[in-house]
Amino acid sequence: MGIFPAAFLKYLATVHFTGSVHAMAEGTPFFANEPILRVTAPIIEAQFVESRIINLLHFQSLIASKAVRCVMAAGGRRLVDFGMRRAHGAEAAILAARASFLGGFDATATVLAGHRFGIPLSGTMAHSFIQAHDSEEQALRNFITVQGRRTSVLIDTYDTERAAQRVATLVAALRQTRSAGGVQSVRIDSGDLGAQAERVRRILDAQGCEDVEIMLSAVWMSTP
Repeated sequence: MGIFPAAFLKYLATVHFTGSVHAMAEGTPFFANEPILRVTAPIIEAQFVESRIINLLHFQSLIASKAVRCVMAAGGRRLVDFGMRRAHGAEAAILAARASFLGGFDATATVLAGHRFGIPLSGTMAHSFIQAHDSEEQALRNFITVQGRRTSVLIDTYDTERAAQRVATLVAALRQTRSAGGVQSVRIDSGDLGAQAERVRRILDAQGCEDVEIMLSAVWMSTP
């Protein structure tokens, strides 16, 4: 930048962190105004790491706290992080998946986070996959067949209740042929999730698909 003396820049090249760090273990609940991490070091060394440490602690504690609230509200139901698309950058997506897992989530759809941190992976199909086919029924059938194991299928691309009926028909056909794979859950991604889940549950149960679960995907903002 041309704003620092050469002697000072030369000195900075020799600076290494010699201090100590004391912190709570990850996943530990803490309260307002309670110290969670302390750095003891010469001031220039501490200031080098100050902004980055606060950046990491703030963001991931915020996500983990929100995740805990979701876990409490879910009452034992399975929760999966699908937040990569709405994260503020690639690093944020990976760290948010990690923080969500620390907060009690069961899995993530962000494959790199699963690879780096050993988080179980969980995914589903995309609306674009449905739209790339001439018919929704064919898209569902192809996806289930290719997966070769129990999987989750998306049912709200066009008509949620009609798609639920189609899934129930496919499940019955697979059971008759004893084909490998099948449907573990159906996913609803839009609309009044609660009301639609109740209607879909009735449709599935009426067709003998009581074991098919319902996955709801919703957007939650990163607020404290």
